[in-house]
Amino acid sequence: MRVSDKSMTNGFSKTFDCLARTTNSHALDVLIVALDVPREEVRDHAVKAVLKRRNPRGHVELLRRFHILPDATRNMLEPYAGTMGKALRQCANSGEQQLESNALQFIREFEVYDQVPILLEFLAEQSQQEHHRYCLETVEELANTLYEHVNQTTKDNKYLRDARLIQLRIVSALEKICGQPHIPGFERLLESLFILGDLEVGEIRKMLRQDGHPRRKHAEDLLRSSDHPGIMQLVVDFMALSHPSYLSFRCLAERDDPQFICHLLRTWPRSLTISQRKNFKQIETVCWLEAQPLELELIPTELHAKLLQFVNATSIKREFKLHVAEWVVSHGCEEARRAATDMLDELDGGRMHTLIEEGLESDDEEVQAWATSQLRAKRVPEAFTKLIERLDSPMEQVQQAAREELEDFNLRRILTLYDLLDTQTCRLAGILIQKIDPDALQKLSQEMTGPMRSKRMRATQAAIAMGLQEPLSETFIQLLEDDDVLVRRTATEVVGQIPGEQSLTALQGMLDDSNPRIREIAQQGIERLQTTPAPDALAGE
Repeated sequence: MRVSDKSMTNGFSKTFDCLARTTNSHALDVLIVALDVPREEVRDHAVKAVLKRRNPRGHVELLRRFHILPDATRNMLEPYAGTMGKALRQCANSGEQQLESNALQFIREFEVYDQVPILLEFLAEQSQQEHHRYCLETVEELANTLYEHVNQTTKDNKYLRDARLIQLRIVSALEKICGQPHIPGFERLLESLFILGDLEVGEIRKMLRQDGHPRRKHAEDLLRSSDHPGIMQLVVDFMALSHPSYLSFRCLAERDDPQFICHLLRTWPRSLTISQRKNFKQIETVCWLEAQPLELELIPTELHAKLLQFVNATSIKREFKLHVAEWVVSHGCEEARRAATDMLDELDGGRMHTLIEEGLESDDEEVQAWATSQLRAKRVPEAFTKLIERLDSPMEQVQQAAREELEDFNLRRILTLYDLLDTQTCRLAGILIQKIDPDALQKLSQEMTGPMRSKRMRATQAAIAMGLQEPLSETFIQLLEDDDVLVRRTATEVVGQIPGEQSLTALQGMLDDSNPRIREIAQQGIERLQTTPAPDALAGE
């Protein structure tokens, strides 16, 4: 910025600051003229000065020009919105269409909730039609934004101080006007009341409790059709009362729109109160749960567990509960599948077996993994055989599920039982243990080289019984240096049966062993290996 420009800016600031603070009544006239100067800098200084004077006449002139002010200039007005109440009321009912439109736009844009009761007074006066529509739209928009503030669901996370107190004041004003007869557009005002109100609001309670109430039908239509969360919540809240309105039961039975269903499930409590448990138990029919086929795809996966909780809380027919549980087994998340499994098991154990068998053939990896995880728990025939087959499944989740189901068939158990099993069973156990536990060979090697002689010997004999000599060849070669004669002798016998140069070299070192029987076994092993082709040679042929 040039020196001359900077000096001029400082001059503007001083001039307008003086105009903002002076008590001279003509200062405002000068500022109002400056509002129309085309130079942006002059206009913005004038706007700031008018706002600082806090004069209703000046506020009216700002509102008169609100529609032509740039966004940056308009935003300068927001911090002063609370001081402009008198001017807003005057402009919003001035009879000048542009001025009224500007005032209502200001109220909406800057969420001036203090003006809602005043707008409701204008609506009660039944002024001209166009103005009535603008006022009605403004009240509706502010009711929605206030609901978002109270429930902390605003998109911009904007904080509103005393939101609850503002809500009470506006609900009181809405309640008053909704109790009056012959208010044009009262249906929309009624919706705003239901959005912000609760079951403690007298007018809402009367509409929903008194059969002959003149607004009864409109209130009922709102509960049965509105997708606003505030109104849908009224239906849910009714179920916490000792004696809810029959309208709530009707809505729960008949509403099948996804918005209502998801709201019901999203707000489902962790645990039901005594009244909620009693009331939900009175529900014997729910249209969307009785549809064939079930159309539950629009329910998000994270709500599937709550879907089952809702179904269990009602008294709908057993066959419909089964259908829902079966659907969740096929489409739900892991948590929901577990809950559905328990529910099916309780309702129909035989049907559970059929679902598991069907799940084992599913193309859906998650469904097949679920079915695999249920084989033993639900005592499906030939469960062990089916689990073994799924250890070789191309689906990773299915393999993992089979491993987890067979995890008690582990190395520790084999080491305890191997000498009670026949040769074929031991060999099969050796194959299975590697499929169930990818670290089984490493664990067995650690047992074979552990500090306790008895455990080393038992692990070594178990490895031989399971036919794991070659996979553990390095461990057996390591045992050739064991301090215990019996361990060295056993290892020498095994290494003598494992083809390869490494085995041959290791046995040649045993020809100097202090034990003559070990030297003899080593010599026999060398002779055997020298006449046996190495694995590489066989592969070449």
